Amino acid sequence: MKPLKFIFVASFVFFIIIIFFQIFFLEKVHLFTGLLTIVCLFQLIMGFIYVLLKTNIKIRQNITLSVGTFFLIWFVFEIILRFSSLKTTSEKASGYYFFPNNVFTNSWYFTHKNNSSFGFSIPEFSYYRKTNSMGLCDEEPYSKNDTNELLIIGLGDSFTEGVGTNADSTWLKVLEHRLASKQTKKVRTINAGISGSDPIFEYMLLKDKLLVFKPDIVILAVGYELEEISARGGNERFIGNGQLKYKELNFSDYLFSLFYTYRLIYYKLLIPNGFQEGKRAKAVQELIVCLNDFAILSEENNFKFLIVIYPQIHEVFMGKYDYWQEIIPQIKKDFPIVDLLDYYSKELKITGEELSNYYWLNDGHHNEEGYSAFAKGVEKGLLDAGMIEYDIK
Repeated sequence: MKPLKFIFVASFVFFIIIIFFQIFFLEKVHLFTGLLTIVCLFQLIMGFIYVLLKTNIKIRQNITLSVGTFFLIWFVFEIILRFSSLKTTSEKASGYYFFPNNVFTNSWYFTHKNNSSFGFSIPEFSYYRKTNSMGLCDEEPYSKNDTNELLIIGLGDSFTEGVGTNADSTWLKVLEHRLASKQTKKVRTINAGISGSDPIFEYMLLKDKLLVFKPDIVILAVGYELEEISARGGNERFIGNGQLKYKELNFSDYLFSLFYTYRLIYYKLLIPNGFQEGKRAKAVQELIVCLNDFAILSEENNFKFLIVIYPQIHEVFMGKYDYWQEIIPQIKKDFPIVDLLDYYSKELKITGEELSNYYWLNDGHHNEEGYSAFAKGVEKGLLDAGMIEYDIK
């Protein structure tokens, strides 16, 4: 084999091994893996062209030029899209796309490792947390034994955990301080937010682990969990012996992880045209079933239940949710809801030019001021729902 052919074949095999190793063994895909896949596809097609048209040099040259131009444009376009809002939260934070059904636990209880510490650092901020004996990023919780105490448990994902700010500046901590300054009751919060979690996991955590602390109010914060529910399923994910079983990934999931051009098609063409309508409708139904389970739990255990829907940075910029706009009317009839996009736009008058005051522009999470705004919106929602009242003017 000629040296050039050997290098061509060896590099192709090497690239394929890297791609398969990331997807099927690490179950995560680096930002550059899709670009590498384009190179591999180009090499593969060029190899077929060479074999099939070995004797037709003129035709081979013309086809090679056309194919090469197409792949070059695709490659450049993919690079450009990697600087867009199509990048997921995990890609912004770590450079990797994590499949929604790839979680760091195989337990029914989606939490961090108990009594541990973790963190990461990106140009915009450094994030560090310590966990308690329950794997939550908060002080060690204890049961409410004082009738003059208001105990609030917050459930949610990374926006509740407080990625992007210090542990004492999460929206729950800000809410705790704000409420404590306006009433004689002692106010305490338990932060049960876990990055990457979803309401199905959060319900199980509350039911089996957190009710022992006798909360007065439980707040469920949701933002973009339909993707997780769609990938992980509803209550059927919980199987015997505390183990989990998720839905199998399909070809569309792999395309989404690798190619931003496919994400663009997915969001701009497939979803609006109903391609994902059935999939999303099922996820919405599973979410509503979960919310009803929360409501039943609320009645049985005498706590008040509030749902908070928060916007991602591009949703604030566009002035509308990706999909909550259609879902909110379905659940607003049965559950008290705080719509933070509405609060941000109408009460705080946040515009596109002011987003950097409330969000980390690249990472997409709130900064300290953003979590403070989050807390103010939740406080207003609690007041409007009659769940709290002030006795200090």
